[in-house]
Amino acid sequence: MGADMIATAMLLPVDENGHLLDDATTHDLFTTALVNCDESALDRAIEYLDEALDDPDLGEPLKDHVRGLLQEAIDRLFGPNADCVRELTTLWVRGMPMLVTGGMSWGDSPTEALELVSLLNAANLIPELQRNRPADKAGPDYITMRFT
Repeated sequence: MGADMIATAMLLPVDENGHLLDDATTHDLFTTALVNCDESALDRAIEYLDEALDDPDLGEPLKDHVRGLLQEAIDRLFGPNADCVRELTTLWVRGMPMLVTGGMSWGDSPTEALELVSLLNAANLIPELQRNRPADKAGPDYITMRFT
């Protein structure tokens, strides 16, 4: 079995002038969104994590656990002690910044950041990131990468 290239990306928030926010502001924005998120965000994260969770029907304890995992992802990607920054890059696609990570995989995750970004992306804590894209920069909500 050979190696495969795997990557993931998520939109990042920008200010009113289209400039990328600093990590502290991004951290606060995602943390506030997590505190105020509705059940559907947690349900999307649970669906993403379904294979990793032993019993997806645990109810509130499970949602509290997933909320903790989401906060850990926010802290590790944008917090003052972020430990995954070397595994990330920002790619601008149609005028919108995307946080990207990935690499070669031999059946496991190529970077720790990949799982964190994928979890945050699945939860879609800040749906406005999709809706606030300028009309002239409209395009797909995903990036397709092909390696031959």
